[in-house]
Amino acid sequence: NGITFDILDKDTLASEARKKAVEDAQKQAQDIADAAGVQLGELMYVNVYYSGTTYPQYEGKGGGGGYSSTVSVPVSAGKMVINAEVNMTYKIK
Repeated sequence: NGITFDILDKDTLASEARKKAVEDAQKQAQDIADAAGVQLGELMYVNVYYSGTTYPQYEGKGGGGGYSSTVSVPVSAGKMVINAEVNMTYKIK
């Protein structure tokens, strides 16, 4: 019982999240290589972690407390989150 929320075009958004995660991982790897004074070599391994389950994030604005059958239940605005994380392993030159 209750209200459920979902995203209409979840596949497209998940793809965008994975692409962004790969770009972020590549940039971080390059930043670390630059700081260490080495060059990135061949990409050896990629592992993508994807959270396909969306969950709403709400702003806490009160509303907790007792229950009354004569009071309507407000639905707070929020946002849906899709997460993607990437681990990449490079050879070092």
